[in-house]
Amino acid sequence: GSEVDLMLKSRDPVGAMRLLVNLGLIDTVFPLPQNCLTNGSGSFGDVFQQGLSLLSATHGHLCDCKANPPMWCEAKRALEAGAVNGVGKEETRVLMEDEDARRLLWYAAFLKPLKSRTTSGDDDAEAETRKKPRKAKRSVILRLLVDELKRPIRDADQVEKIMNAADGFTKLVSMGSDISALSVLLSGAKVMHDRENRSKIACSMNTKTVEPDTEDDPVWLHCMEFRKNCSEVLRRIGPLWRAAFILSLCEQLMDAGNDELEYTIEGDVIEQTQEEIVSGIMNKYDVFAAAMMQLGLIGIWTQHPLVNGGEIKNSILTRIPEGPVFRDVMDEQTEWMTTHPGGSKEGLIEHLRATFPAFA
Repeated sequence: GSEVDLMLKSRDPVGAMRLLVNLGLIDTVFPLPQNCLTNGSGSFGDVFQQGLSLLSATHGHLCDCKANPPMWCEAKRALEAGAVNGVGKEETRVLMEDEDARRLLWYAAFLKPLKSRTTSGDDDAEAETRKKPRKAKRSVILRLLVDELKRPIRDADQVEKIMNAADGFTKLVSMGSDISALSVLLSGAKVMHDRENRSKIACSMNTKTVEPDTEDDPVWLHCMEFRKNCSEVLRRIGPLWRAAFILSLCEQLMDAGNDELEYTIEGDVIEQTQEEIVSGIMNKYDVFAAAMMQLGLIGIWTQHPLVNGGEIKNSILTRIPEGPVFRDVMDEQTEWMTTHPGGSKEGLIEHLRATFPAFA
């Protein structure tokens, strides 16, 4: 396991993994559990070859970003974006400056096809998995990294989080959130530090100040819905969000492959070349990342609640019972703070009492 770490930390992690594949050693270094679920044909076949292709694409794209960094890969802009949530250099380091994050990304890229082939969409199978002891519930990725490669459980968890967050970003883009991101940039919606009071968050749209507690402009509300959707992914992945974002992007670039797209506009058949498709995908992701930074989402995983559990029980929702409903209230607070950045404590209390009148 430690030798694999050194291979992935080397200047050419793709070449190191390719050697293992070409020499037929990959099944020895990455022995697959015998009883893992398979999704599809029932055999893993060329899953490691697919992993090598994704690793190569991811490594190549990161090298391109180093030579010509997009806005969201610039260290200075990352630090400025993170300042909204009070996070510093350690929380906002870009991948080019973070060797450990890159190592985890290479693991995630190489093993992502394996995860896709060992994830079952069968409800009965998932229900059966929940009945198993905790250790037996672990995914194939965790078992491979921890039991076989003897990697720390923390590393294995982070690799799997990168994979899951990549799926989250892919889902958002496929659902049309890239269009929402474009509307964020075109409307000039921003969440930033107040210039006069650095401890306060200021919101604006089209250079006009926005009052987060009461703003009802449909465009602003749409931007805040985008902010909420992105925050759900970012809170799960934290500072490794760039690794997940690049993995999602490279999966889409690989899927584009050598395909050419044909579509019809007013009876005329329009063809898109592979180069145009790739350029379109990269533009989508650049817009998406720029919108997240403009809405002050970097570092949102460190956000603290405006009111704590004691305040809620003692003075806000005094009739609230113990149990799962309390988690619902705290989740509602998190959502309100996400869609009302810089909102007042009074506005939050009013919202909670209106949302949970039975407990007020």
